[in-house]
Amino acid sequence: MLDKIEKSIYGICGVALLGVTVLYAWKPVPDTDPREFIPVSIISDAPPKKLTTPKEGSKQTSAGMANKRTTERNNVRTKLNRSRLRKITNVADIKVKYMQIRKQSFDFIKNETNWLPELKMAGSRVKISKLDNSHSLELTNIKEGSLLRSVVGLESGDTIELINGERWEFTGENTLNYRTQALEMIDKIQAGGSFSLTITRDNAPQHLTFSLLE
Repeated sequence: MLDKIEKSIYGICGVALLGVTVLYAWKPVPDTDPREFIPVSIISDAPPKKLTTPKEGSKQTSAGMANKRTTERNNVRTKLNRSRLRKITNVADIKVKYMQIRKQSFDFIKNETNWLPELKMAGSRVKISKLDNSHSLELTNIKEGSLLRSVVGLESGDTIELINGERWEFTGENTLNYRTQALEMIDKIQAGGSFSLTITRDNAPQHLTFSLLE
C-alpha cells in the first residue's frame, strides 16, 4: 500500500518523467532494456530546431513562436514571484534548458511496469508557501542511475514548482486529474510538441522544456 507521499509521486512525478503517470488503461508488457543502457538526454541552452520552425501548413511563424516562448517565461516569473520573498526582477534570471529525450528512453519511461521501481530511487516532500499557500515538491535522495537524474536532469534538492506553467497541489486525491493531463502530454510529445517543468535549484529558478529527439 502506497502512503500519501508515494501516491502523490506516483500520480505526479510521472509528469516529471515526461508526463507519464499511472496509465491505468494500458496493459503494458515488461521492458526488456536494462536501465543501465537507457541513453541520457541531450541538454542545450537553445531550443531544438523543431521547436523554432513552424510545421508545414501551420499558420505559425518563427517570430510568433519566439514571442510565445517569451510570454511563457514571463508567466512563469509572475507565478514564481507570488510565492517568493526574493522576487525575480528580470526574466533572464530564469535559466532555460532544453532537454531532448531519446526515443528509447521515452519508451522505457512511459511503460508503467518500469515505474514503481523508479519511484523507489527517489524521495520527496511537499512544501507549502507561507506567502500564497501554493504547493511545490522537493525531490530528495535521488539515487545514482535514476532516470529522474539521467534522463530528466533533476537532482536531489530540486523543487518542482510548475508543470506546464501551472501550480499543482501534489496530493493523491488528484491522481485521476494528473493521469488525464499526463495522457495529453504524452500525445503532445509524440506528436512533436513539448512540455515544461519549472524548478528551483540552489535557490535559483530553472525552466526545463522537454521534447523527443528527432
